[in-house]
Amino acid sequence: MKYLAYGLLLRTTTLVLVMLSLIACNDANKAQTSLPDKEPTQTTEPEELAEPEELTESTVLSTSDLVAPTDMRFISHNQVQLSVDISAQGGIPAYLSIYSIYEELTEAQWQVDYDSRMLASSLIKDKTQHTFSMPQHLNKVLIQLWFYDGRAAISREVSVNKNSNEKIAVTL
Repeated sequence: MKYLAYGLLLRTTTLVLVMLSLIACNDANKAQTSLPDKEPTQTTEPEELAEPEELTESTVLSTSDLVAPTDMRFISHNQVQLSVDISAQGGIPAYLSIYSIYEELTEAQWQVDYDSRMLASSLIKDKTQHTFSMPQHLNKVLIQLWFYDGRAAISREVSVNKNSNEKIAVTL
């Protein structure tokens, strides 16, 4: 019986504390959101809005009125097929990366924006093929080959033709 009374007292106390907290929060919210007694005054005159032009049949355009050059393609990316042969480098294991944003600092020294990586792949064979999408505006990419066994990385800049389904064969 003693435990029952203690439990009832604990529940009642908890309920009272929760109600007091909610009342206090409600009063605090009212104080923060209350409007000032005085309306703010406007110091500048509102600008007049220009009247919209009347649309007539001669000013309305349709898609058939649009003109695009005949060589314009509405595709933003090209599919590129890459073939890589690293057998002359002593083989695998290696890691292949292709970057779109980079700068040549000195001969064979490159500063690469690693966030511009378009392809990343570990190589388990001396020869590999990958197909990836490349933005149409690019005409060069940087291919880097990293070796797991500590050999120096190899970097090669490769020119890319803007034709679709470009095939690039690289021997590193």
